[in-house]
Amino acid sequence: MKVRLSDEAQRDIDALYAYYDAWNDAVADRIVAALLGSLRGLGHFPLLGKSGRYSGTRAHIVLRYGYRITYEVDEGAATIGVIRILHRAQRWPPETPIEDSSTGAWAPRSTNGYATRTHG
Repeated sequence: MKVRLSDEAQRDIDALYAYYDAWNDAVADRIVAALLGSLRGLGHFPLLGKSGRYSGTRAHIVLRYGYRITYEVDEGAATIGVIRILHRAQRWPPETPIEDSSTGAWAPRSTNGYATRTHG
C-alpha cells in the first residue's frame, strides 16, 4: 500500500527533526530514519497498529523512540493516510473532537495547538 502523510504529519516530522537537530544532528537523523522505516513497514502490513481512539483509525507505536503514528487504511484506494506522528507524551486525540456534518468525518478542534483537519 502507498503511504501518504497529511500536512500535519509532515509538520510533525519537520518539527521533531528540528527539535533533535538543535541538540545532535545524528540523533535527529536516527529518529527520522526509524519513523520512515516504520511508515514503510505499515505500507507492507497496514493492520500492524492497534485500533485507534476514533472509528476507522489505527495507531502504531515506534517503541524505541516513543512516537505514535496515527493513521487510516483505505483498502479501496490501497493507501494509508497518516494523520499525525506525535510523541506518546503529547496529547492525542484532543479532548473534544468535533464532527464535520458534511462528511461525517472527525476533525480535532483547533484548540491546544492542533490544526483542524477533516478527511473521509
